[in-house]
Amino acid sequence: MPLLGVLLLRNETVFATRVRRGDLGVEMLRRFCRFIARRMVGRPGLYSLIGLAVVVGLGVNYANLEPRYRLADQVPDKQQAVAASHLLDAKLTGANPIDVLIEFRKEPLFMRPRRSP
Repeated sequence: MPLLGVLLLRNETVFATRVRRGDLGVEMLRRFCRFIARRMVGRPGLYSLIGLAVVVGLGVNYANLEPRYRLADQVPDKQQAVAASHLLDAKLTGANPIDVLIEFRKEPLFMRPRRSP
């Protein structure tokens, strides 16, 4: 144990039992996790099948979802889509979005030829 822990905590078992009783929410969570763990260890095959059934069910639901597209995918003109998107954002949130344009150079700085002195 670190020196500060030895100096501050003379009897760590008494401290651990006092802390364990001190937080009711953590103790309830610990009991619930212990309950789940004991059940899982008791019947691992059953819970594996249940977990597999849940994953398959969620997969079937995901496969049957209808595709949704963004507004920009439905409008042929990109400028019109951006304007419509800003209008929709303004109506929904009441906010004024800020657009920032960042332009990158065609070739990176490290690929430029060096100037001779």
